[in-house]
Amino acid sequence: MWRGLPSDLPAGIDNLDYTDDVYGTDNDRFKDGRDNSTSTYPVLKTPYYGSRYSVPRKPLPHDSANTRVENQLKLVKEANFWSSLEEEFRNSFEEQLRNAEVELERALESLRTANTQSRFNYEERHLPQQEIPQPSIHPTDRLTSCNICVEDFSNTVTRPAWISIACAHEPSVCNICISKSIKSDLETRIWDQIRCPECQTLLIYDDIKRLADPETFERYERLSFRSAVGSDENFIWCQQCDFGQLHEKGASEPIVRCLNCGFRSCYLHAGPWHSGLTCDEYDEMLQNPDEYQSVRGRDNSDLEMTRRLQGEQDLEAAQEISNRDQRKEEERQKRRHREEREKAGAAQLMEAERRRKERQRTEEEERARETKRQQEKIRKEDQERLLMDARRQRENALSMETMKQTTKQCPGCERPIEKNRGCDHMTYSVVRKFKTSTKLSISFKKSTIVKKSII
Repeated sequence: MWRGLPSDLPAGIDNLDYTDDVYGTDNDRFKDGRDNSTSTYPVLKTPYYGSRYSVPRKPLPHDSANTRVENQLKLVKEANFWSSLEEEFRNSFEEQLRNAEVELERALESLRTANTQSRFNYEERHLPQQEIPQPSIHPTDRLTSCNICVEDFSNTVTRPAWISIACAHEPSVCNICISKSIKSDLETRIWDQIRCPECQTLLIYDDIKRLADPETFERYERLSFRSAVGSDENFIWCQQCDFGQLHEKGASEPIVRCLNCGFRSCYLHAGPWHSGLTCDEYDEMLQNPDEYQSVRGRDNSDLEMTRRLQGEQDLEAAQEISNRDQRKEEERQKRRHREEREKAGAAQLMEAERRRKERQRTEEEERARETKRQQEKIRKEDQERLLMDARRQRENALSMETMKQTTKQCPGCERPIEKNRGCDHMTYSVVRKFKTSTKLSISFKKSTIVKKSII
């Protein structure tokens, strides 16, 4: 059947018509209806028309002709049908999704709750529980007050319907007094010796769960659990942190180290570990403490003597080892000092060589700078000499030019002469210098120059 369509067919339509209408048929009566339909799903041909879909079937050829208004109404109804069908699909899917999320959350909550409960609670939830039969005795109205607290029964002070199935009497105490009685018995007696306050009948687990307060019942359940796990011969409780564990090695290794706090306990004696004594020695001490102490004292004295001798030998051996280690240390120190001195000497030599090379490099640089300075000085002197010679030549040229302009040549010796004052007659002397073997003689030659008149 096509998913999403109504499971109940309208009256007057059989399953065969419904199947033929959905999957198609060769009946000529439905050919026109199928030819005018489209398929929404890849396998099924979804009819558009039919009374089951609240859309009238397309009229057969022998029906009266449809008007334009009727066609429009059919189209509108068809559109409304598919819109409502799509909305129905969407609402159905969203509802299924919400239900799945709720179921998933419930499963997770159940799993978390199961992980936090004890083994007894787990068994109580999952194992089949037998219904506890109730006693045939029912409370009557003849008792009006509690026999313990003498409070009148009312809406606040009530009494249980029964205390235990083994009790053959009508309850005459209130729930508060029964709870206090159970708490008192749990504190003063063994956990499985809690009795009815009226007939002293032993109460079972379900009676205490029903009548005790939550705190008392939690303690009762914890004690019952400890008793259950304590029945295992390899189970032992820690004497310090109240933590229990299985000791699979048993008496072969009597020391039990707590997995929670690390405290050491004795597996055989179920108490703290007796340091310095084996389990047999500890049993001997418990049987005859005085004799064991005397024997233990003699053994301790012999042991003390042996320990003292052993200590002296150990001291000598330790002293010998210490001396040997000290000699080795001294040799190591000497070797280290020698190596340090050698390293220091090598470092000094390297430093001296470095300084010598540095000094040599400095001297070479200084000589190079001095040579450069001398060369620069010679270059400057040459430049100055050249400048001086050029200046002298310029000055000589200027002097000669001036002499040419201001002097005339002597007709006799062709020396330049200059007239500065007087007449035109000029007489001058030429100094002649010469050396003799006896004295230096200086002679003057007079020349007479007559200046010619210029016409």
